[in-house]
Amino acid sequence: MVLFSRGRKAPKKPDTHNLAGGRAYSLSPQRELLDIALTSKLQRQFYREPDETMRRVRRLVKEAGPEFAARCALYTRHRMGLRSISHLLAAEVSRRASGEQWLSDFYRLVARRPDDMREIIACIMGGPEFGEGVARKSGKGRKRNGHALPNSLKRGFARRFEQFDEYQLGAYRGEGQGVSLVDVMRLVHPRETEAIRKLKDGTLRSQKQDAKLTRSGQLADNAESAAQLKREVWHAEIERMGYNALVMNARGILASAPELKGRLCERIEDAEAVRRSLIQPLQIYRAYRELEDRQLRLSLSRAIDLACANVPRFEGRTLVAFDESGSMTAWTHGDMKIPAIEYASLFAAILARSQDADVISFDTTARYRKYDLGNTTLSIAEDWHVARGGGTDMGTIFSRMRGKYDRVIVLTDMQSWYGVDPEKAAALYEKKQRRPLKIYSFDLTGYGTALFRPGSIQMLSGVSFGVFDTIARLDQGGDVLMDEVNAVRFTDEWVQSVRDSHGK
Repeated sequence: MVLFSRGRKAPKKPDTHNLAGGRAYSLSPQRELLDIALTSKLQRQFYREPDETMRRVRRLVKEAGPEFAARCALYTRHRMGLRSISHLLAAEVSRRASGEQWLSDFYRLVARRPDDMREIIACIMGGPEFGEGVARKSGKGRKRNGHALPNSLKRGFARRFEQFDEYQLGAYRGEGQGVSLVDVMRLVHPRETEAIRKLKDGTLRSQKQDAKLTRSGQLADNAESAAQLKREVWHAEIERMGYNALVMNARGILASAPELKGRLCERIEDAEAVRRSLIQPLQIYRAYRELEDRQLRLSLSRAIDLACANVPRFEGRTLVAFDESGSMTAWTHGDMKIPAIEYASLFAAILARSQDADVISFDTTARYRKYDLGNTTLSIAEDWHVARGGGTDMGTIFSRMRGKYDRVIVLTDMQSWYGVDPEKAAALYEKKQRRPLKIYSFDLTGYGTALFRPGSIQMLSGVSFGVFDTIARLDQGGDVLMDEVNAVRFTDEWVQSVRDSHGK
């Protein structure tokens, strides 16, 4: 099979302007679609509205081609764990492709969980009004504002439906939501299994913790007995839960069974459990931000420090440079809905602790940031995530750098609009040091332009839980993200290879 090219040849000089008005390089449709896919959660950004992003995605799917969009959907869903954008991409593929042999397998594989099928169908039926959780159906439940479900999708979803067990179907039934699993079943007509029969008959039960909690409320005679039943569920589950699930459910455990707080903190601070789980610091930070209890936040902060040991070690000296300009304060990233500056400063603090990296922050000027490894990762990050609010001059990073570095990791929204040319500044640094410099640039917003000529540096997009493993592969050369998307196959073997790489 012929792999996708990286699109048209990269321009030798800046050929467009970014959204802040600065000169920039345009990206190929494939590269821009991938950047948006890895950075967008279909929510408000500093320079772009959600509806504008969705329109841009639809246009790029047409330009990049539905097969590339399908590979992006599988990559974002399985490699990066992103849901909403993979649903939108799958829906757009259904509009643009038909009759291709790979389509049925694509739809089967993009449904990582049963609720993925629900959301993709809701997206197709919702048409242009699609957003997170949107579902609009006509009287027959087949079409409204969108288009009819293609036969390849029905076949793929039917095959995937048959693979889900009672536990999975029970956990993601979606009762009372726009599109339920029963609706999906009636639309795609899977062959009947024992789990599907129970779903159809209404006798399906789930053993998942949240399903147990829901059922405890259904069995209770009043609010007091419901609370007692939930408490009993957590008492039974807390010792059996895996570490990742424990962190994810920390808030619920504390709310329903506060007497378990001591044991919960002990388990969260278990260094061996953190090591075995391979959990990343960013995953723990999500739970940290959701909690107000000081003791539990302290335990999660300590766990973040422990999880820094799970970050792959990079060879040589590393410099991390993060953007602290005004536009970085307003854009929110991912499910946590936090300013990009907060995410970037945390990212920098994690690399500082795990790599003993030097750190620079920049807006119109650049400055080295001191830190003490005796402090926690979060205290280091909190010192850094107050932006100065100026403009963006990426070139000032390289004119400020002292000493020899093997790599520079830049975290920015790519909205530089004046100042030192970053390419010229980087070239001057290399000339002075008499050695090549590897530059890894993370675009946190996916606005669609770049400050370096595409192909001259490693360009990555977004900040996800698997991002540190991606950095560890950067020294292999080439465009890592595009290479990985091009390597996506519509097979179970490819999905299994992703799971193996995640340690699952």
